[in-house]
Amino acid sequence: MNAVRQRCRPKHQVLILKCYPRFQKNVQEVKPNPSELSYLLYYTSSRRSKLQKVGAFLERKAATDIAKSRLGNTQVTLQILKALIEKLPRDLPLYAIYLLRIIGSVLRSKDLPIVEESIPLFETFCQHYDVATLAADQELIGQYEDIVRTYASYTALKTPI
Repeated sequence: MNAVRQRCRPKHQVLILKCYPRFQKNVQEVKPNPSELSYLLYYTSSRRSKLQKVGAFLERKAATDIAKSRLGNTQVTLQILKALIEKLPRDLPLYAIYLLRIIGSVLRSKDLPIVEESIPLFETFCQHYDVATLAADQELIGQYEDIVRTYASYTALKTPI
């Protein structure tokens, strides 16, 4: 049944799902499968039109994983996004809104370990995103401001992150 379901999926979804490792007990930090991540990065770099679809699918996947408290899968999603930014910094405007929505949903989850995991992704985003492009898109700038406010509210907490 699973093989039939995989054949019906678009290729970008299959490539993304292969990046997630199988569940392992007592593993603190989960990383994406390196060879599958490399192929996904190659695929997206050679087919720029797929970046928006990749972003949308990662957003849906992250929402499901956060709702079901799948910390490992959420970590992998954040690492995939960070790798995408580092590999394709010039194409960041194509999927930036999905990335910011994912970070926003991570912050709204109020799960401190995963919030800490999102900080390197947001730092990478800030390093590579053009400020002029950010200012031109009102939805994007609204998301960005909300994320900065939310991170600031976490710093106001008594418990250190």
